Amino acid sequence: MENTKGNDESAQQLAKTVGEIREAEAAGERTLEAARAKAEERITEAKEKSVEFSVKSNQEIVSLKNKLLLDGRKEIEREITKITDKAQSEGKKLERESVTTQQAEKIAKKALGM
Repeated sequence: MENTKGNDESAQQLAKTVGEIREAEAAGERTLEAARAKAEERITEAKEKSVEFSVKSNQEIVSLKNKLLLDGRKEIEREITKITDKAQSEGKKLERESVTTQQAEKIAKKALGM
């Protein structure tokens, strides 16, 4: 009988150990699934932040480009005004001078690059 009792205790201990192993495996699987879900969540958040950063960067680039274009236009307008003012000034000087037809033709050819 003692042998049967010992076998029963061993079987119970084995069943208990198997149960504990199964519970540990299940707990490990739950932990693994939770870690996978957390990793997926973090990947999704990182992708969203990446898209937001890209959109914001593109907006800043467009804004800077527009500012540079505006600054360039203003500089060109200043140069045009300067050139126009100089041409008007020189034109007024020429109006005061008496120019022969020959001189006028020479000036016109020079201005036209002939």
